[in-house]
Amino acid sequence: MKRYALIALLLAVVLTACGRPTLPPHSGAVSEGLSPLQLVTQHWLSGTQRYLCRQSGVLKLSWREIPLQGVLRIDCAAHEARLVAMDSMGVKLFDVTVTGEDMSLNYLLPLLEEHPQLPKVVAQSVRRIFLTPQPQAGDRLLPRCDGQPYRLVSNVQSGAEFTFGGDPIRLQTTRVATDDENWQVDYFNDSDSAMLRTPTMIVLDDKNYRLTLWMEEVRKL
Repeated sequence: MKRYALIALLLAVVLTACGRPTLPPHSGAVSEGLSPLQLVTQHWLSGTQRYLCRQSGVLKLSWREIPLQGVLRIDCAAHEARLVAMDSMGVKLFDVTVTGEDMSLNYLLPLLEEHPQLPKVVAQSVRRIFLTPQPQAGDRLLPRCDGQPYRLVSNVQSGAEFTFGGDPIRLQTTRVATDDENWQVDYFNDSDSAMLRTPTMIVLDDKNYRLTLWMEEVRKL
């Protein structure tokens, strides 16, 4: 079974030389007269809620693409997430717990022990997308003209900036640019299922990789 799982994983690896595909545009409509507090409270990860998410994705490295599926549990109050990642056939690849500062590997498919960077890259992506940095009510609002998106500069993490747009308002982009880091997360196609406004597609671009996620289900715990 393990040998079959490795073959399935290797078959899922696709060599590629493609550049960055065109992303869908963000919504142009913007609500007016909002404060940083009003912006932040509209963000689905800003409270103390716990979520269970089912998602699929593609991790694009410099010369390959790896399809993944996973179940993600997010605890906003604890600033912690746990991800169980599987291949396209449902075979468990790894299980990681991620915090704002660290990760712990709970399980790794033995045949993947020669590739320890895979769970590390995915864990780093989970941290950036769902845990930290996150917009805060005390962040600095940059000057803007009517109709333009709102931009908040983080007072917590150096080099972090958040863009809010749409009507109703939502977080559209998180960007971090420092001497050590340069990456961006874009959030698209919000779903209003069960009065929970969450993105249905998330794209993280780092200089070394790209992760695209499709949020197939999000529910409160």
